[in-house]
Amino acid sequence: MTWIQRNKRGGVHIGVMAVHVLIFMIILLVMGFVLKSTTEKYIGSFTTYHKPILWKIYSYRVINTCLAYQDPVTHRYYPGIVDYSKYNQETLDACFADTSVKSFNIQLKNLEKPEDYPRILVGFGASQNIRPYSVWIKYEDGSMSKGELLIGVS
Repeated sequence: MTWIQRNKRGGVHIGVMAVHVLIFMIILLVMGFVLKSTTEKYIGSFTTYHKPILWKIYSYRVINTCLAYQDPVTHRYYPGIVDYSKYNQETLDACFADTSVKSFNIQLKNLEKPEDYPRILVGFGASQNIRPYSVWIKYEDGSMSKGELLIGVS
């Protein structure tokens, strides 16, 4: 089969196969455009984090890893028990050094005594939305008190 054929009078006309290839190329072009646009939207939905997800990620890491009390004998971490000796700027900066944290801050409150501990800022900026988490505070003398950890994400 040839793409360009001549009729009996010497005129040239395009063969059926050339028309099919042209239609196929147009269909491929449209399908490629649709695939590209849907893929970009799909991947874009994964890279956008909403504030509740950030709260959960930061709070889980702070409460269960960064500030969690570690038994000196067994080296076991106790999630939900904040070691007051770890509640400082250096500990949190070191804990989030391997991440690209945008901004959040935490503040520890003692519910049994009327004292609030200083707020610690990780990243930059001030938080707009704050969420409380119930924790226990373990002091260096071995005493414990009921507390609340406020985590704010901007």
